[in-house]
Amino acid sequence: MVGEFFYFLIYVAQQLGIMLGVGAQTVLLCAHLLAVHHGDKENPHVTYAEAARFALVIGLFFIVISGLFAVVVHLLSGQVDIVLSPPFLFKWALIIVLLAAFFLQSRLREWVNFYYAFTGTTWYALFLVHSLGPVTSWGSLWVLYILWGILFALVWWGFVALMQRDSKKTAPRPLPPPVIITVKKEVPKPLPPPPKPIPPPPPPPAVVVPVPPPPVRKPGIVQEVINHLLVPALRIMPQKPEDISKHNRPPVVKPDQSVVIKIN
Repeated sequence: MVGEFFYFLIYVAQQLGIMLGVGAQTVLLCAHLLAVHHGDKENPHVTYAEAARFALVIGLFFIVISGLFAVVVHLLSGQVDIVLSPPFLFKWALIIVLLAAFFLQSRLREWVNFYYAFTGTTWYALFLVHSLGPVTSWGSLWVLYILWGILFALVWWGFVALMQRDSKKTAPRPLPPPVIITVKKEVPKPLPPPPKPIPPPPPPPAVVVPVPPPPVRKPGIVQEVINHLLVPALRIMPQKPEDISKHNRPPVVKPDQSVVIKIN
């Protein structure tokens, strides 16, 4: 029971790998024909083309893993004749060719039409060998493969020629005139002159407060008598011998002047 379930898992994995690989290869062939129709060198439909390549990788992975498990199971079961049969070995030969073509696709871009014709022929041949499982010789298998390859290549090149004839390739657009960018050298602007120093404001004028003159004190009657009578008659002591002649000066009061002193 466990062995039958294991055989079933190997079969399902191989079927899944074949379906993914053949379906992804079909999508890539159609995408390339569309690219030829649009006149593009590369595939314009990048989104689903990348998804198809990813599905192709998953399909190859399931095919290789399930094929290795199948070889181990046949050898452990003593079925060496099945492992060495021409269809079984031919199937492995096609798988190895597809792996080599997948890893060398970047180097075969110059022969992209031939690359897709070869990989399409091989993927569909693997599908036929896996599905039919013919019991035949090596010679028959190689002859059938070559005839199938010629038939598929003729159909493929017919589709490519049809797409190229109805291509929507437009005339190349003229290149725009070159844009000349002139860079103006900026001349540094002269610096403005420094501002003139602002003179300090003049000091406020001094407020001159007029000082009133001291009051003139009028002399009294006694002081006037002294000034008129006594002061001129004073005699100053001579300090030197020559001052003696100057000492005897006439009186100041005139003879006709009289002083009346009123005594109460």
